[in-house]
Amino acid sequence: MIRALVAGQPQLKCFELHLSLRGEPSQSYSSYFGIIRDLMGLRNLETLKLKISLPLSLTEPQVEEMGVSWPSMRILELDTASIYGARIEGEDRASQNSLSLLPCLLRSLPRLKELRVPFTYDEPLAAPQEECGGSALRFLDLKLCPEPNSNASPEQ
Repeated sequence: MIRALVAGQPQLKCFELHLSLRGEPSQSYSSYFGIIRDLMGLRNLETLKLKISLPLSLTEPQVEEMGVSWPSMRILELDTASIYGARIEGEDRASQNSLSLLPCLLRSLPRLKELRVPFTYDEPLAAPQEECGGSALRFLDLKLCPEPNSNASPEQ
C-alpha cells in the first residue's frame, strides 16, 4: 500500500499515517523503520507524522538516510502508540532511541522545525559533544522520555 502511494504520488509534501497493528506484525510491516524506508521515495516530503504500534529504534545511519531522502523535512513526528490510545505491549522497550541521537537528527535534517520522537536516557543530560550548528528547530517534544536514573548524582 505505502509503496504504491509513493510510486503514484512522488511529489507529496505531507504524509500522516496511523496504523494499529494487532498481534504479530505482518511481513509487509515488520518494522517501524521498514515503513519509514518505504516512504523515502517521497523526496519533497516536508511533514511526516507516523503513529504506528511497532517498536521504534533508530540508528545514526538510518537517520542520515532519512536526511538524504528528505532534505526539506520541517516536521517529524514518530509515535509508537496505537490509534486507540492503548500502548503497545512492552512499552518500556518500545522506544530505544537514545537522546544522544538528537544531534544526528538535527545535523541530518537541517530544516527541521518541529520534532516529536520518543527518546530514552538512563543518566542526566550532558552538554552535546558536537555542535548542531544552524539548526532550524523551534519545537522539541521528547514524548515518553523517562526520568533519569534516580541513583545518579545531580553533579554528573
